[in-house]
Amino acid sequence: FGGICKAFPVPAGNKDLLILQDISGPLHAARFVDVKIGSKTSDANWKGKSALQSWKQDLIDSHTTSALENLRIEGFLNPPSWLDTEDPLEELNGWLGDSNNVRRKAKRFKLQRLTTLEAISAFADFHCHHDREHIENERAPTQEEKEEDQANIQCGEFAELILLSTVRRLSQLDR
Repeated sequence: FGGICKAFPVPAGNKDLLILQDISGPLHAARFVDVKIGSKTSDANWKGKSALQSWKQDLIDSHTTSALENLRIEGFLNPPSWLDTEDPLEELNGWLGDSNNVRRKAKRFKLQRLTTLEAISAFADFHCHHDREHIENERAPTQEEKEEDQANIQCGEFAELILLSTVRRLSQLDR
């Protein structure tokens, strides 16, 4: 939170603006998950939504984890490579077409169907890049690389710290 800017001039008059800081800070590739909470994520006449638009959203909600787990993943910034590279349209063999719009919607629907366990697993997946490199090149790490690993925090420990920090922040939301 960076403060409040009073009477900021906009075309419709002056507005008070809430100033937020960039929560990713100096992080190179911050990982964020957008979670929608609730089994019903739309209501007619709310923020200009029509009854038809609300009905369509209810239909979509019924096919996502919103119906089963009362939450769904709506977006994922910097997901692990295994989640980002899976093609949700592969099994359809082009039946729905191959436009960017169809592909984008299919990826989003795939995220919306992730269970909470799958989403947490993806969020906490911090495989070390150099470990994958060794596997891909079919070679063992050098002694120097092993010593460097021992001096740094291990990937599993890093994931535990991230999850602990996340749980602490989420628990403060209810206060």
